[in-house]
Amino acid sequence: MVKSSFCFPWEQVSSFIKPQLPSNATAPESFAFDFHGGGPYTGISDGRIVKYEGSYDGFVDFAFTASTRSKALCDGITNLTLSPICGLPLGLSFNYVTRNLYAVDPFIGLTVVGPHGGLATTLATSADGVPFSFLVGVDTDPLTGIVYFTDASAIYGPSNVTESIRRAVGTAASGDGTFALVSEFIGKRIQKYWLEGPKANIAETFMTFDGNPNKIKRNPLGDFWVAVNYQTYDSTPVAAPVGLRIITSGKVIETVDLSDEYNQRITTVQQQLGSLYIGTRFANFVGVYKI
Repeated sequence: MVKSSFCFPWEQVSSFIKPQLPSNATAPESFAFDFHGGGPYTGISDGRIVKYEGSYDGFVDFAFTASTRSKALCDGITNLTLSPICGLPLGLSFNYVTRNLYAVDPFIGLTVVGPHGGLATTLATSADGVPFSFLVGVDTDPLTGIVYFTDASAIYGPSNVTESIRRAVGTAASGDGTFALVSEFIGKRIQKYWLEGPKANIAETFMTFDGNPNKIKRNPLGDFWVAVNYQTYDSTPVAAPVGLRIITSGKVIETVDLSDEYNQRITTVQQQLGSLYIGTRFANFVGVYKI
């Protein structure tokens, strides 16, 4: 087990751009990139899943999770009381074999949409007869295509795979399909659930933090990026968000300080080619850090 604190070498962001979301939209919490590297795709506060088409076109509509959503009522809203009608996709993950995009929505459930977008199909709203509480994280096993997803108090896969989770907000399967990681925001730790091998079906603590870990994203090399929110205490508490790159052994090999760009919590740090994409519920842009 590894404990994370402020002891690792830190890097300051040197090149940071902010592609703007559609008018009045906020909260790009999670990202996904398609088989061809297109995107990012992100869910936003008004219930849309949008795709970035470059600096000229910006973000364009791709999909939505709620069948009750209308553009007239929902486009540009930030009022979450309308989310049961408009949708709120908080987690995204592509299956690169089928080209389907999975999205979790706390008001709709686990959904999937094809490569041409549109209204997503709802796949599940409960597990073992118990309705989901607040779905927030999702990942697709790159080898098997099995979908793992989390709500506020559990992680789900083909079956409920682990217990005693304290607000599971993110999950990521390993590149070789042998384990899945689950981040606990309140528990301040990441758990490792073995899927194969002599430890199959056993959960163990992978890493603990002084701060609160949010979503986990696997990069093309099989490492993991975790968004972690620390606090500094001068006269008042101030958010100090960082991105940690962690290898499969649990060792932190890179730390990116994002406190100059964000004075509030972040939700996601995701690597795509030479950039890190930063998600948060509090911005009207997607932060892009050029590595």
